[in-house]
Amino acid sequence: MISARQLRTAGVVATIAALLGGTGDILLFSTPGFAADLFAVRVLPTWRIVTGTLLAIAVIPLMALGYWMFSRYLRRASQTLADAVFLGGIYGIGIGNAIHGTVGTLTQVVQRNGLTGADPGFIATFARLVVPLYALFYVLMAVGSLVLAVVIWRGKTAYPRWTILLLPLWLNVLVLPLAQIVPPIGDVLVPSIANLSHALLFGVVTALFWGREEAAAASQ
Repeated sequence: MISARQLRTAGVVATIAALLGGTGDILLFSTPGFAADLFAVRVLPTWRIVTGTLLAIAVIPLMALGYWMFSRYLRRASQTLADAVFLGGIYGIGIGNAIHGTVGTLTQVVQRNGLTGADPGFIATFARLVVPLYALFYVLMAVGSLVLAVVIWRGKTAYPRWTILLLPLWLNVLVLPLAQIVPPIGDVLVPSIANLSHALLFGVVTALFWGREEAAAASQ
C-alpha cells in the first residue's frame, strides 16, 4: 500500500528537481536578448554552459517521481490513464535530457566560436539535431495536458477542477507573448519554463494532498 508519506516525499523530491532543472536552464541559456536571439548565448562563460548542462541532466530524471505521484491520483478515473501519464512522463523526461545534452554541446560550440544566426551551416546542423526533439517534447506536453484537462474536468479523479490550471502547457504557451512584452522576463523564462512549470505542478499537488491519508487511499 502506498502511504501519504511516500507520495509526499516523491512530490517534494520532484519539485526540487524541477526547480534545479530550471536553474540549470537559466545558467545554460539566460542572457540579455536571448528571447529574441538564441545566439545571444555566445557571450556566456564556459563554466555557466557546462554547469547548467550537467545540473539539468543530473536532476531531471528525478522528476519521474513527480509523474508517479501525479498519476496515482488519476487511478480513481482510470488505471490505464494513470499508467499512460506515468509512462508518458518518463518518456518526456528522456526526451528532455536528450535535448539538454545536445543543446548544451551546441551552446558551447556557439560560445567558443562566437557564432551568430548568420551562419547557415551551423543553423542547419542545429535544426536537424534539435528541432525534432523539441517538436516531440512539446507535442507530448500538449496532448497530455489537453487529455488531462478533460479527464480532471469530468471530476472522476482525486483532483479538484481548478488543478487544470496547473498543467504545464498553459505556462509554456503564455511565456511566448510575455517574452515579447517584457523581454528581460522572457530571457529568464523562455529557456526555463518547461522545468519551472513542472515545479509548479508537482509543488502545488504535493501541498494539496500533504498528510492526507484519504488522498493516499484514493491513489490505490
